[in-house]
Amino acid sequence: LKPCASGEFRCRNGECVNSTLRCNAEPECTDYSDESNCVYPSRDCSVQQSRCQNNRCIGLFSICDGRDDCFDNSDEKNCVDKPGTCRSVEFTCQNSTIPCTLLAYQCDGVRDCSDGSDELGC
Repeated sequence: LKPCASGEFRCRNGECVNSTLRCNAEPECTDYSDESNCVYPSRDCSVQQSRCQNNRCIGLFSICDGRDDCFDNSDEKNCVDKPGTCRSVEFTCQNSTIPCTLLAYQCDGVRDCSDGSDELGC
């Protein structure tokens, strides 16, 4: 393995990337190791996002999808994967042809569950 140049970071897989790109919430290493053990600046996530333990914001559909979207694997912890069970970021529709919808869509004035149960009691 040849050494990385000055100002470069060595990825776990041996690649060298610019050190200023480490922990920028965008993986430059093909193995994502430049985003490992990073703590990102705290910021507000949008209503369609969830905050990772390292402060990175990811889309709600990225939680418990089997991929480490947070780069610290916090989006894949405490996942319940039982058939017929909605995820922690989802609302369980009552008597709907659609079993689950995102919690962010509850009480938004739009019937996402076919029975409208996501708009009840708002």
